[in-house]
Amino acid sequence: MSSLFEILGNQITNQYCEYFGKKYAINTNWTSPFPDCLDCLCADYGLECCGFGTQAGPNIPPAGCELVLGICEVRFALVSSKKYI
Repeated sequence: MSSLFEILGNQITNQYCEYFGKKYAINTNWTSPFPDCLDCLCADYGLECCGFGTQAGPNIPPAGCELVLGICEVRFALVSSKKYI
């Protein structure tokens, strides 16, 4: 995705990235909460986002555990007791 420009007459007045209807200035970064779990950067070449935590890739729990859902942080709970490890 490329960055966007606001043009007034024949001059560029503002360069930005747009993400879900919100404008972000060039060289800004932000983190989106669960369920997206993204670290994003608005650069002059466009928008760059990378998943973190549960969205960073496969999260395979150890035997007898399950992934805790509803948060970006990777946490596992014992299936038998629901205690976090």
